[in-house]
Amino acid sequence: MSDLRALLLDAIDPASDAFDKRSRRHVSRFCDWLAQSPVKSVNRHLFLAYGAARGTRAVLSDLERALDNWLTDQDGVRQELRAAVLDHRRRVDGMEMVVDMVRAPWWAPFIAHCDLDRLSILEFKRLDAWLSWMHERGKADPSEEDFLEFCRGAGSEVPLVSLQAAIAKLRLPEIPALMLALPAAIAKKRAMTKGPKTPSPRTSWSRCHSIAAEDLPSDWRATLCVLRSHDEMSSTKTLSSQSIDSQERRLRELAKSCDTSDLPVSLTTATFINHIWAMRARGCSATTCEINAGFLVRFAGYHGVDQSELDEMKAIHRQLKREAKGNVPRKFQRLATVGSVENVLGKASELLEQARMQKSLKLRVSYLNGACALALFALVPLRVNDSNLQWGKNVTYDGEYYRLYVRTGKRGNVFRGPVAKFVTPFLDALLLRGCDRVYLDEFRNAAELEQRHLFAPADGGHLSDRCVANLWARHIGCKPHIARTLVHTELGRMGVEGVAQALALCAQRDPATAKFYQDMAMTDALLLKSNELLLQGFSDTEVEAIFGRSDSQTL
Repeated sequence: MSDLRALLLDAIDPASDAFDKRSRRHVSRFCDWLAQSPVKSVNRHLFLAYGAARGTRAVLSDLERALDNWLTDQDGVRQELRAAVLDHRRRVDGMEMVVDMVRAPWWAPFIAHCDLDRLSILEFKRLDAWLSWMHERGKADPSEEDFLEFCRGAGSEVPLVSLQAAIAKLRLPEIPALMLALPAAIAKKRAMTKGPKTPSPRTSWSRCHSIAAEDLPSDWRATLCVLRSHDEMSSTKTLSSQSIDSQERRLRELAKSCDTSDLPVSLTTATFINHIWAMRARGCSATTCEINAGFLVRFAGYHGVDQSELDEMKAIHRQLKREAKGNVPRKFQRLATVGSVENVLGKASELLEQARMQKSLKLRVSYLNGACALALFALVPLRVNDSNLQWGKNVTYDGEYYRLYVRTGKRGNVFRGPVAKFVTPFLDALLLRGCDRVYLDEFRNAAELEQRHLFAPADGGHLSDRCVANLWARHIGCKPHIARTLVHTELGRMGVEGVAQALALCAQRDPATAKFYQDMAMTDALLLKSNELLLQGFSDTEVEAIFGRSDSQTL
């Protein structure tokens, strides 16, 4: 396009039908001006010079309209002409032109690497004000406080939101100042400028199926206290705190059933049967009734209930066990909906992709927490009480693998080992929070040194003890206990060895669990073989194709 005049003269030749009469006149005037002016390169400065020579406001827009159907943009001429049209209008209207504004020293790093034509004039002015403010104070790496100071006089977060939108159009590198500090400043400014918020009164919900712990009979509370202290019970098997808490909850439900039925609050065969009927009346499954009855029978033994009463309770409990054997546990109904581990990891990948598109730091971190919770705990099925992990304490990096070290709360066993490679991108993204990968080592070292929580919220607010369970419920529709069933089912198809691995991962106590899952897996395998169907989930070939070859010792 350097010989623009020659091309235009050929196009406006009377024998050519490239232009109509009006367009030919505008192009002819431009060619006459080119004949009198040396042309070094075709850019916006050339068109602006022509506009200044003609003087009228519409001269460049008329030329743009005339060349619209003829001019190609292979050399960026159309873009240069469009920028000149807008700048010429601002000059005629007495406003500062963009070509003059970008001569400021703070624009130097952007001119060669960014397409400034992406910005509207309002966005350009907003960014210019920010860069000049930074230049005056000699700041190169702005912090959250710098952004707040810049918009201190504003009555809302709008200036910072506009600045964020302008920066996004320039596609600048994903540095912490833009990916972390700016979104955090927007959230803080929004909270600062909101009107006074009256806290809503805390609602106290009435108990429907249980009473308060302090309302239990004094002799029951005394027995629970002895069980918790482990004193005077040397001949009794030591119980975990979780088991004692479960017994207390069932006692509170039993007491509520007695109150509802106008029976004395006591642990007898009559109140025991009454409570089972009450559970069935509200839709509890046979399995739930059997589990609750088991806790009550165990407590009755510790509490010193009359032996004849205890024998009758045990007989009823055995009958409930026989009924429960024919029921399909609800977790397997949920498992049919969730599908295989592959489905859970697919959902985790979707959340990771959605996180990359979030401008809000709070939403971005929320999606990243969800993605990592699904990916990590899909194959490392820790219990909820063991899932609040910390960098440097429970999760470390050895230069090749992330490694887990967790002492499980149920048995006190140590769960350790490298995490599979395909979980690495999720853990990396959790550290980066949208920043460029060049900051990964720095962020990882800082997180391990400070032992930050893996799933901490963006604003550093309260971290729920059940955050992983809540994330699974939000994105999968069930709590992470389903991951334990997934591990049992996937590895159970491998027979005894697979179930042994599943038991090690899930830290189960009951040997009957191993036989149950092994029998179920073998039945599934025979059915699939007879119907010549493929097993659902990951095959070795699929794993290698998607994630590459992994160490056999990897979790």
